[in-house]
Amino acid sequence: MKMSTMRKIMIITILFLVFGGVFCFVSTSEAAIDKKEVVFATSTTGGTWYTLGLGLATLWNEILEKEGIHVFAQSSGGSTENAQMLKNKEVDICFLGGVARYYYFNGVEGYPANPDMRGMTTLQVGSLQWVMTEDNVKTGGIRDVQGMRFGILPGGSGELHFNIVDKAVGGLNVTKVPLSQSVISDAIKNGILSAGAFDGGAPTSGLMDLKSTPNIKVRILNFTQDDVDAMNKVVPGLFALGTINKNTYPNMFDDVKTAQTKDAIVCDVNVPDDVVYKILEATYNNLDRVLQIHSGNKVISLENAVPGIAIPLHKGAVKFYRDKGVVVPDVLIPPEMK
Repeated sequence: MKMSTMRKIMIITILFLVFGGVFCFVSTSEAAIDKKEVVFATSTTGGTWYTLGLGLATLWNEILEKEGIHVFAQSSGGSTENAQMLKNKEVDICFLGGVARYYYFNGVEGYPANPDMRGMTTLQVGSLQWVMTEDNVKTGGIRDVQGMRFGILPGGSGELHFNIVDKAVGGLNVTKVPLSQSVISDAIKNGILSAGAFDGGAPTSGLMDLKSTPNIKVRILNFTQDDVDAMNKVVPGLFALGTINKNTYPNMFDDVKTAQTKDAIVCDVNVPDDVVYKILEATYNNLDRVLQIHSGNKVISLENAVPGIAIPLHKGAVKFYRDKGVVVPDVLIPPEMK
């Protein structure tokens, strides 16, 4: 019995819909899962961002695994490497300090612009924490490092900060020794270095280790308002004079004045809106747990999330903040929403 032409067409159509639909379902599902595997760049293992990043990723994964979202936190060289990897699409989200956000989004001072960078949230206040062995301290100010070998994180916020300070004060004439913060701590303990930078949210693990070491006396050097004003002439409006409380580290007897700027989590424009939204939701709906990750997290709040981020927000972040009743200034609305 011959099959009618109409019936043949119907069977072919059904087969196409069934097998074609399965193919499309598998392809789009796999693509969605791929997009929801988020690579998160932090800092070197002695830095605050590494501790904070691992803690946040653990929290996010616990809450969001059921949503098909998994965040892989990885160590890195800090701000400069994070910004480069973000621009090259090697990571999806990362920590960046205020200076790095300014330089890399806008493409100033010879840094390659990344117009695809988007803000998610500000976090801790990053403090410049320059340390010197007590027997080398003269005035207790940052100019005491003049002419010394100075341990500094290469290619990260530490180096960016140092270069700004160096330019602002007219030159410190130090020999920069590129090391991770944990290695700077070891070098000072072993008498190889007498000074170094532990920039980040206080306390940093590298400086905590150093300040906790018996028979090693180091002092955190003070910045002045004049120092900060001069720095803001180099990079407009990014720094403020703040305080590291004397209870922050062991063997610390006085508050220290220092230059501070806001750290932030930033992401690529192509991270899906729902991923950004749900990561922020997991963060701010569980602030009690976020605050337990690091003592410097006490400044993290919805009210502090947007001010100071200084680059356009991601679309998912804009939706999240608006849903939470947070005002998003027009200047932070990304071009894709205009």
